Amino acid sequence: MKKILLLAIAPLLCSLTSPMDQVRNLARSKNWKALADCLVQARDQVNAGEKTVLDFLAGYALQQEGKDQEAIEPLSRAADVASPLTDYALYQLGLGLKNLGKKDEAEKTLEKISNAGYIYIPAKLLLARIYLETDRVDEAGTELGLLQSKKLPDRFIPELTLLEAKVAAGQGRDDLAGEKLTWLWINHPASDAAREMESAPELSA
Repeated sequence: MKKILLLAIAPLLCSLTSPMDQVRNLARSKNWKALADCLVQARDQVNAGEKTVLDFLAGYALQQEGKDQEAIEPLSRAADVASPLTDYALYQLGLGLKNLGKKDEAEKTLEKISNAGYIYIPAKLLLARIYLETDRVDEAGTELGLLQSKKLPDRFIPELTLLEAKVAAGQGRDDLAGEKLTWLWINHPASDAAREMESAPELSA
């Protein structure tokens, strides 16, 4: 996900004015702490359009430092401006709100994401997780169903399969849940989803 986000904003970073050279270099090096510090100063030196890029980067960098609360303000500003980064800002904002336990706000934020872009897929997966965590199994299933018409990159298949298994288990369809977990274990044993499967009490035999 980090690589995808950096690739998505690379053209915008390259178009920024010369005072932003340090920002570009820090973003490319993934030096999140130094980047967050640099962005505070750089924001006063750029135009309105560039401020949106800086707000997104600031929020993202703060999240990589585990500072979800501090990331809310810059990500909210970036999400409120129509730009190529809007959906990415909404996703990171929704993720941060979820991490802070503000699931209602996270849900409303993630629902604003357009279905036309790449970030729509992880947004739906995250929404499904929120619904599962709040005992809305059928709604989680609906969110996952919206991805059926999408051609999903391989990296999302393990998580989708795991969440489908959780939905099936929550609906009492244990045979289907077992089939999906077996497929996940056989085909993606080293994935994050497989590791999560092993520690999920609702999926225990």
